[in-house]
Amino acid sequence: MKSKKSRIIFVHIFFLLSTLLSGITHTVNLDGSADFTSIQAAIEMSDIGDTVLVSPGRYYENINFLGKDITVTSRYMENYDESFINNTIIDGNQNGSVVVFENHETNEAILSGFTITNGSGYDYDGDDDFTFGGGIYISWASPTLVDLVIENNSCKGTGGGILISSSSASLSGVTIRNNFSNGVGGGLEITKMVGTSAFESEVNFDPVNRCSIYNNYAGFQNDISIPSLIQTTQFIYLDKFTIENPGLDYISLEQNLVLEAEHFWLESYQEEADLYVAPDGDDSNSGLDWDAPLKTINWAMQKIVSDSLNHRNIYLAPGVYSTELNDQFFPINMKAYVNLVGSGSDNTEFVINQTRAQCIYAWEDKIIRLKGVKIRSVGEPSQYGNYVIYTNLCDAIIEDVIIQDFISDSDMINIYGSLLAKDVQVVNCRGFIAIDSGYVNTTLSLDNIKVIGFRGYGGVGGLALKLSSNDYCQVTNSMIIDTYNFDNMWPMSNINMLNTDRLEFHNNIVANNASNGSLIRIGDGTTANISNSIFINNSNPSMFLFSREGEDNYVNISNCICPGGENPTYAWVAHPDNADTFLTVGEGMIDAATVSMDSIFVGGDENDPLSYYPRYNEITIDRGNSNIEDFTFPEFDALGNERIWDGDEDGEAVVDLGCYEYQPYPTPFNLEADESTGTIFWETIPQQELESFGIYLDDEYYCTYHQYDNHFCFPNLNEGVIYTAGVTAQYANGESEIVETTFTYLPLDTEDDIESVPVLLKNYPNPFSLSNSRTGVATTIEFTIPQGMHSERNGEIAIYNIRGQVVRKLNLKPEHFNEIRSRINWDGRDMFGYNTASGVYLYYLKIGDRIIKSNKMLLIK
Repeated sequence: MKSKKSRIIFVHIFFLLSTLLSGITHTVNLDGSADFTSIQAAIEMSDIGDTVLVSPGRYYENINFLGKDITVTSRYMENYDESFINNTIIDGNQNGSVVVFENHETNEAILSGFTITNGSGYDYDGDDDFTFGGGIYISWASPTLVDLVIENNSCKGTGGGILISSSSASLSGVTIRNNFSNGVGGGLEITKMVGTSAFESEVNFDPVNRCSIYNNYAGFQNDISIPSLIQTTQFIYLDKFTIENPGLDYISLEQNLVLEAEHFWLESYQEEADLYVAPDGDDSNSGLDWDAPLKTINWAMQKIVSDSLNHRNIYLAPGVYSTELNDQFFPINMKAYVNLVGSGSDNTEFVINQTRAQCIYAWEDKIIRLKGVKIRSVGEPSQYGNYVIYTNLCDAIIEDVIIQDFISDSDMINIYGSLLAKDVQVVNCRGFIAIDSGYVNTTLSLDNIKVIGFRGYGGVGGLALKLSSNDYCQVTNSMIIDTYNFDNMWPMSNINMLNTDRLEFHNNIVANNASNGSLIRIGDGTTANISNSIFINNSNPSMFLFSREGEDNYVNISNCICPGGENPTYAWVAHPDNADTFLTVGEGMIDAATVSMDSIFVGGDENDPLSYYPRYNEITIDRGNSNIEDFTFPEFDALGNERIWDGDEDGEAVVDLGCYEYQPYPTPFNLEADESTGTIFWETIPQQELESFGIYLDDEYYCTYHQYDNHFCFPNLNEGVIYTAGVTAQYANGESEIVETTFTYLPLDTEDDIESVPVLLKNYPNPFSLSNSRTGVATTIEFTIPQGMHSERNGEIAIYNIRGQVVRKLNLKPEHFNEIRSRINWDGRDMFGYNTASGVYLYYLKIGDRIIKSNKMLLIK
């Protein structure tokens, strides 16, 4: 076998001979000492057989071979010094693919001796929503690539490093690493063009001067993707690959791929342990505890070792995870038997650029779990919609997850497999389907699901739930609120129940929705049991839409408030098949037209789930069916209260209608403490009977608090002491149970934390409200800069929430350093332009790298 050096010498002699015998050499140098300063300009002046010889430097350009069989090479080919590869860089400047072959170039079109970086992919239709081949794009061409490093490129479609389509390229000594794609093939995709005239790609990998492909990222198939439409077997010979025995996380597993690698890059980095990630972590850390957290989630997914017998966790610290703030890659390619666990949907947030949209991908990953995160979008929507959470042929567990503010012509959550979803919200999103779940021989369990304010996008969509193709499905304690699903041609529904052997739909609220068909569509051989649910204030022609396609359907409904009551309204979908639907109506049915919203709910904001808490009334309290055949109720309702409770106090516990079980004295919930200020925060049901709160400290009554802003600050606490704080809700006729939290009082403004400098830092008004922000000013921060720092000219007001997350940074202007006393306004919005929540905020005056002074402000509703 030839050594790499002897191989390079052979290629070098070949290049010299081809140049001497048939072509002209065009030189390129950035300093103007050569024929050209631009590689593309030299290509345009070249003819077949010419050579473009490039001197070291970083060339910010995107080059196209223009169908010319020429050689473009660095000076590496003069003396095979590998430093020329590293120092001769073509930088695509995120302006498309760095190198393009698309005009039937043959294997005599040669690219060699460069680093190819910072490409964003070929935009074939000009809308920049779906790009291919971040580093190199090859279509209908067969070039030769020799001794290249292709790194740190990306694309919004497939083939982050290289895309080869309907081409027969040759690769020798090419390293493809650290590239990214939103879809598949973060390193390399080999595919073919769509159409009957397109031919298959057949890529030749040098078995002697071997290539390396490792540490690339994608939604799945991180390194290599070859779709099943390529039937020709691709033999890929590598020196280095990411991992031994790769699965779908790294490669496609079609029969058309034979991979042979000699070394495996990831072996020295992997950990058979739980890992920890923080927004301010470092990927050079071990990640084995909170004292040494990693920075990026995808790197943690690379490092962690799957174990089907001992499922492992990646724990996420509170904070914002985004590409812009801390170099996160989205989508996250989930790994089998690995749980991704945030610090709670109120504390851990994924902020996704809307043009990328995808967040979580899992492809045949056996079992995956996502818990405790909010996923929020910013930016303009992409023309090509993408799923926010997508799983295929695996079992998914999703808990305490909020998806908010996404716009897509695809689904928010799309599950092809079994699903256990609990405490999941889709809020103010636009797309095709909010939650699309089901696959043959699977089970679904959805508990405490909230789909609120969901709409279609681009003239299609708006379906809240699609429950289909399952052996068994149950939906409990859930809410479908203010969704809108219309189509100009077909009658649409807000919920589809299709092709499910047994579907249990109990104790749910479906209110304020609209469609041009029905609330619920039933079809394809579904047996649906519906009870204890409230369907009210909806704008639909009918309650049910029955489909005639497939097999017969069976619907059993009882103990519900719905249109028609004892005679639920329904219609038929026109279809040539003759399947029937058999509707059985049980007892306890109430016509929604006879019930007002105010008579059964506490009311308030129609998009606030707590507004649907039941008033004490004879319509919904203890009016459900507590004994459903072969069905076990969840232990708790949507607020965590005992599910079956004696609400009317007649000595018999019977389940209520809707997702909440009536409690005569609802307990405050979500109690938290700010250790730096000694302030506690909580939430309550908006009950009219609420009169005050009982405040407790260390299990002793402290005071009665008559304000309703749901926070209280304990004065005169001792630093370093552990306290137990509690709160009760006090009503006209009684008091709720106490809810408690423990915290250590650790004020931040001590000598150890903040440099003591006699300067002014305050804000007014304080407390303040966002109602003031209509003028662009919610509060004004006033400050002074010490005389000795006026020459710094570099400073900011940094605002943090009580969890230590950056909310906003307000940069100081030069004039602030010339004034004795300065002012800067804050509109109450975070760094992404969204209104901040009520609560305590800490703000710091920073000059250069020094924290000069800190203070606290309070935002109230």
